[in-house]
Amino acid sequence: MRAVSRGYLSLTDADVRIDPWNISLGDAPSQSSPDELRDWSYYQSIKVKVSVVADLEALFAKLKLGDGASLGALVVWTSPGTSLRGASSVFPAGTSETSVEFELDGGLLRGDLRLECQMVLTQSSHYVVSALAPSEPGSIVWSTGYSLRLEGTGARMPVLAVPFSNHLGDGGNHGLWWLQVDSVDLYAPADSALWMWLNDENPIIQNLLSHPESDGALAVQALLKLDFYRQLVELGLRDTDFVLEDEYPTATLGAVIADPIRLLGQNLSELRSMFVNDPSRLEAEIQARLGGL
Repeated sequence: MRAVSRGYLSLTDADVRIDPWNISLGDAPSQSSPDELRDWSYYQSIKVKVSVVADLEALFAKLKLGDGASLGALVVWTSPGTSLRGASSVFPAGTSETSVEFELDGGLLRGDLRLECQMVLTQSSHYVVSALAPSEPGSIVWSTGYSLRLEGTGARMPVLAVPFSNHLGDGGNHGLWWLQVDSVDLYAPADSALWMWLNDENPIIQNLLSHPESDGALAVQALLKLDFYRQLVELGLRDTDFVLEDEYPTATLGAVIADPIRLLGQNLSELRSMFVNDPSRLEAEIQARLGGL
């Protein structure tokens, strides 16, 4: 929590108290100020609720507000992974407690969700009590921030189960998976550039989807992960614009490609030479270095 200093009177933590943030996925039970939403996916909405507790009369006195003035509370949200932002509705301040509730479409979010609860002036006083009193509607007189991780430390790649015979013609039902690369923009969100398709016509994939904890499914998952890393490495080696020295933002395509390449422990020029002149050796290096991840 923090006080706001903007050239007019504002409130401090001694004036306003906030209850824990209540976060829930769809209709699931809410969690109290979680650090991470482990089961979140792009297809799930997030419900946010927070309550601001304060003596409204005392706040008016502290801010030198006269008759006709009013305060409200709202939550501003930001998703760095999509560069999108927005705000809830403004809820009129109650005499002792004000609750703010709203729902966010999961498609708007990636990576982290940053929330800021604000108390703002919604109506100015009919007359001036003090030159230092806030007077412009929308003036922020108090705020506090909170953030939570939606996807851990990396991007979550969309995974779709589709019939390959609709896309690959005869024999498509024998395929296992297909990494779709929809963008080569290294600064684009990885989850918008990469899509993993699983062939739901294949018995091995059917077992993976229906019994993910079985021994066979776990073995397939390990092979899928290794093949995914291999394809990421090859993407980076083929793209002459990709360089390890660049600081790609978290969860972008460049950052997702850089992680497995760095784990190979060789400079990029050596890996590119191996990719062209000795690809089987590169394949063995990838298996050795990344197979246990």
